[in-house]
Amino acid sequence: MRRKLSPILMGVDEGAEMSEDELVESAVFKMVSLKSFFDIISPLVREGRYRDLYYLLRCMKLMEGLLQPLMFTPEKRKVADKAIQQFIQIITDSMKLKRET
Repeated sequence: MRRKLSPILMGVDEGAEMSEDELVESAVFKMVSLKSFFDIISPLVREGRYRDLYYLLRCMKLMEGLLQPLMFTPEKRKVADKAIQQFIQIITDSMKLKRET
């Protein structure tokens, strides 16, 4: 399974070029995010704290707008994934060399 740096900074684009594993990963991430979202807002609704809910949603919308320029495009995500894999390989090779000496 491929790991991404951060779901916040790495956008999930569901295009035709996504593998089945990537589509499953995307769906699971969205379900977890949605559950977390409802875990946050449900108590506010139950308690009738609509003003707090309004400001929370406004802040979330603002944060989405602020983070948008930081989100990776599919091309940047591929480059980042490749860089991470190379870094992991360097660390793994380094550890093997240390054990051999």
